[in-house]
Amino acid sequence: MINFIKYNLFFHLALISIWLSPYFIFYEQNFGQITFLDTLQPLFFLIFLFSLVFLSLFLSVKIFPNQKLFLFGSAIIMSIAVMNFDFIYFELIRNNIETFLESYMFKDIFFQTLFFLFLLIAIIFFNFSLKFYFFKNFVLFCCIFGLLVPCAQLFFKIANDKSNIYFSSESKLYETKTEIPPLNRNVYFVVLDGYASRETFKKMNKNNDNFYEYLKNNEFKFLGSKAAFNTTYLSLASIFYLDYAVQEGDNRYTNRKNFFPLMLRAKNQAPLIKELSKLKYTLTFYGNTWSGCYSNHVECGFLPQGFLANESFVLFSETALKFFLNLFRSYQYDAIGNFITTNYEIEERNSSFTFIHQLSPHDPYLREDCITLTKNLSPNDYMRSVKCVNLKVRELIDALNQKDPSAIIVIQSDHGPDTNEDWFPSNEGLTENIVKSKVGIINVIKPPEKCKQWLLDDLGPINTIRFILGCLSQQEPAYLDEKTLIGFYENHIDFGLIKRHIHQ
Repeated sequence: MINFIKYNLFFHLALISIWLSPYFIFYEQNFGQITFLDTLQPLFFLIFLFSLVFLSLFLSVKIFPNQKLFLFGSAIIMSIAVMNFDFIYFELIRNNIETFLESYMFKDIFFQTLFFLFLLIAIIFFNFSLKFYFFKNFVLFCCIFGLLVPCAQLFFKIANDKSNIYFSSESKLYETKTEIPPLNRNVYFVVLDGYASRETFKKMNKNNDNFYEYLKNNEFKFLGSKAAFNTTYLSLASIFYLDYAVQEGDNRYTNRKNFFPLMLRAKNQAPLIKELSKLKYTLTFYGNTWSGCYSNHVECGFLPQGFLANESFVLFSETALKFFLNLFRSYQYDAIGNFITTNYEIEERNSSFTFIHQLSPHDPYLREDCITLTKNLSPNDYMRSVKCVNLKVRELIDALNQKDPSAIIVIQSDHGPDTNEDWFPSNEGLTENIVKSKVGIINVIKPPEKCKQWLLDDLGPINTIRFILGCLSQQEPAYLDEKTLIGFYENHIDFGLIKRHIHQ
């Protein structure tokens, strides 16, 4: 038995490499967005699955002493293990085939089957050709190399990461600073991820006037502003920074560690949290599956439920296990609904700042019932998600009007949607029209009468939060120059650079 395992050591080393490489690839590609602790569950999950496979191989030797049968069974198990990991595909071949496949489900099954058969045939070939030692060693080398490359890339990122979570020096928040008792009003700051501006809806030939009319009837003032940034991680970071999180001409950043949401895990408090603490306000955060709530400096109004962490699902979402794992996944897109249904007594709140990050209407899109997900990414499905959000916002405002009528309410989007012929282009395709839709946002506020004198018509997201702090402290706010900056995601060549967008 021992000799047999030693004889086939290459196979077991290859198997270990195949099973662990997805973890290191996942961690390396998301470095700066997640912490090591976030990766522990998917790592343990992989180890657990590998243990089951290894146990199966061990038992197969007992049941099938014939070496050929053992290797045949091992080939099947190995093939299933790596079936449909998205990053293993040859993208060119995949994209060409996809053009001939319209059905999402059929396409998914097709690639699973194709990759399974290819890998199975290859492994059976060299396993039954035991004299081809060179070929076997070559396979072993490829498997180990596939593990060492992401490990080396991850080590390089960790070793060269000099970006500790920091908060820039606090800029001037008030024109004058006097000791005045703060205004005792609760604040509800609601971010609708990817909600379009009026202009964008018009370009889409979509009518959203009923919702606008509802907001006007509830004494909301529309601010004709643009997004501070075109991406969520920079836009929301700027809200908590009370300033532009990064400027044009700053040193190129290498990851997202200093931005939302990872910045909320810093040991020191973000400027917004500091200012609220000075005013003796508490901040309650209602997040979603993506943003979560992990900060020691805020109260978590709702924690995502479910056995499966988001990181585990993301890692295995492109494998054959995804349909099984969906049974243990709890999607949290509806932060507004979570706020309303957590039995939180709004009327008993005092000096409270509630930050709600609603993931919709951003994809994955919800239908009008706010429960059912759609697999399509089209303008029509986007509008279904918009209608869902509109109903949720109405429900929230109606509840606040009844239980907290004096509250300050902000309804704002972090950025707009992508709206072009292809709907979701690559970052390389950031044309002027796409950028305009991305920076066009909704920004409405229900301010107290005492503070209307400081409310300007063109306040952007950052100056809006400055207005709120000025209103609470009864100090005239010091506003920043309004501008829109363009950042990029990791798949773009300019990731880490910031460019200025001139409104036309």
